Amino acid sequence: MTLLSTADAQALAALLADTLWEQATVYGPAANGAYTQVLRSALACRRADPQPALPAPDRATDVEGRVLYYDAAYAMPRQAQVEVGGVRYQVVPGSDVPWPGPGGVIVYRRCQLTEVR
Repeated sequence: MTLLSTADAQALAALLADTLWEQATVYGPAANGAYTQVLRSALACRRADPQPALPAPDRATDVEGRVLYYDAAYAMPRQAQVEVGGVRYQVVPGSDVPWPGPGGVIVYRRCQLTEVR
């Protein structure tokens, strides 16, 4: 098995980062506990359903368990909410993990989300 060179792995990571076509605003809790403090705006991201292959009747009726892939350079705070496409989600604490691509280069980071109702 041949591993990619560092330059090739970085080029691949840059190409894959282009798949982050959505933008999120990340909110942290203010002094009163409400998630109103903007921590990051225009975060390149993509929402995904972790089980897209399930037939329609077997899918959950909401987006519980949704995953957010985002810019590898950003570490999601432990307590945060994100808004993507006008929908607010709670970040599952401690779910922020790097997502390595070929050659071990970190292509994205990802975290789990639950919809705020």
